[in-house]
Amino acid sequence: MFNTSWSLAPDSRQAAAQLVRRQPNVQGARWGLLFASGFHEAQGLFSDVQRRLGSLPLIGGSCCGIITPSGVEYGGFEAMLLLFDSEPQFNVFKQSELGQVADWQGEDFALCFFDHLAGWPATALEPLRHCTLMGASLLGNFNRQSSFLFCGDRVANDCLVAVKIPQPTQSAVSHGSVPISEPLTVTQADGQWVQRLDDKPALEVISQITGLDEAELRGAFLRHLSLGQPWQEHFSSHLIAEANAEDKSLRMATGYFPPGQQAVLMSRSADSTFVDVEQQLGGFIPNKPSFYINCAGRTGAFSGALQEEADLVRQYLGKDVAGIFSGAELASQGGESRLINWSGVLLQW
Repeated sequence: MFNTSWSLAPDSRQAAAQLVRRQPNVQGARWGLLFASGFHEAQGLFSDVQRRLGSLPLIGGSCCGIITPSGVEYGGFEAMLLLFDSEPQFNVFKQSELGQVADWQGEDFALCFFDHLAGWPATALEPLRHCTLMGASLLGNFNRQSSFLFCGDRVANDCLVAVKIPQPTQSAVSHGSVPISEPLTVTQADGQWVQRLDDKPALEVISQITGLDEAELRGAFLRHLSLGQPWQEHFSSHLIAEANAEDKSLRMATGYFPPGQQAVLMSRSADSTFVDVEQQLGGFIPNKPSFYINCAGRTGAFSGALQEEADLVRQYLGKDVAGIFSGAELASQGGESRLINWSGVLLQW
């Protein structure tokens, strides 16, 4: 279905040359997925790869790292190119145009990507909720300093790019957080802000559950917590971005929590991540074309795990696996798509 090449060269021209030179069948390609670390000069890399390929449409953008059959790489000048021999069918949507995605997609399956730093509100992706989409919010590095999109014939920001691809024969979503509370009810919310849980100030409720005072919860500890929404037999994890000291509300990085929504408090867990991934890999076949979208927060450098969880995936799947690390993951289950955190989205054909 696709051929993959990758580069770790710090010079964008050298990286472009390696990406194209290492492709086994450039002549048969019709379009490609291109991803690159935020340390690359996006326009230069994009233009050079496209020139070497004869102006083929390139979809993708920034990534925090790559996953290849030979290793897991992040924190440097990673770049990855996947070439396809199918007819390219893609579209670019502004935030105000997301209501058009469902009509454009129809009954087809699609990958979609958008700029993580473009300031999308939590409610922006609601028009996509009933589309069958997998993809990611793209981020260029762990310091949240850059993000960009490759939109066919140009580099862009502040939009969503979607490309139709064949329906995967197998897909799975693995979770990196576990519930640590009983179900709670959102009783007051405004856009991205959850203000009250069980009719109490949200930050106060989180403090009572964790045993941490509110000052601690406005610091590093908060980044290990998320709110979960019921989703199939699991909970989808949605990162708590910050806490407001004045009204004790919580700003959500992803997810939409209207009043009446059931939620649980969740905590990041490297152990449960490994267990979940190992269980799900049993449903996949080694050495079949596979693409893995993995949260940057699940890397060893970020999570503190002694082993890279993505190593389990690439070692099991073998020679035809490719993947990227993302800022947040867009996954579809049971006919519903959600943007989630601390998760891995695995596709196989």
